[in-house]
Amino acid sequence: MNKIIVIGGGASGLVAAINAKNDNNEVIILEKNSVCGKKILVTGAGKCNYFNEDLSTKYYSGLNINNLDKIINNNNKKLVLDFFDSLGIIPRIKNGYYYPYSNQAISIQNALILEAKAKGIKLIHNVIVKDVKYTDKFTILTNNGNYESDILVLATGSRAFNDNEENAIELVNLFKGKLVYINLIPYNETSDDKFKRSNDFKIKKFYDILKMNKINVTIRKEMGGNLSAACGQLRASEVNK
Repeated sequence: MNKIIVIGGGASGLVAAINAKNDNNEVIILEKNSVCGKKILVTGAGKCNYFNEDLSTKYYSGLNINNLDKIINNNNKKLVLDFFDSLGIIPRIKNGYYYPYSNQAISIQNALILEAKAKGIKLIHNVIVKDVKYTDKFTILTNNGNYESDILVLATGSRAFNDNEENAIELVNLFKGKLVYINLIPYNETSDDKFKRSNDFKIKKFYDILKMNKINVTIRKEMGGNLSAACGQLRASEVNK
């Protein structure tokens, strides 16, 4: 029997564990928070849009974008919808966004946790991973002792930026009901800059969350970016001469 440990009990970690569990595998999730799927509760302005009909590689940035075609395709889109259907999630569809019919993100969180428990997956909370070592097995060193596994899945998410839905909700909580005006300014990349611009999908999603919560918000009109003459780009070109 293989022992599989998943580090990270968010949406990705829960789904990975659920799909990995079978009669030949023991699966454990190590989660740093007191409950798995905590961040699910702030997605989609608390309603959790768990699927989007307009899934496309054009909304992604980075190296080897073409490899995403192996993941983001019609067959896999159907698999995702079939998976949530198997959990008993009935969708409420609005403008291509899929929400649980309850309009509450906790429905998704509960469905994933219940499925994990039903399949016999062990959820261990409040675990901080300090190091991982490998010889013939993986050894995970934590604040709660050491764990060993034959297979290790990392589902810890990426380094956080200020363009995600959680950040938008923070702004809503800070300014809702107040007389404010927020102008979202997309970052203009330069040739040697370590920072990257948020993709158009994330910018629009951030905007939609604020707008939905009656926050006065606009996205600054961009000019000159295609000529490397937008805000910050001209200065960078001069500095680099």
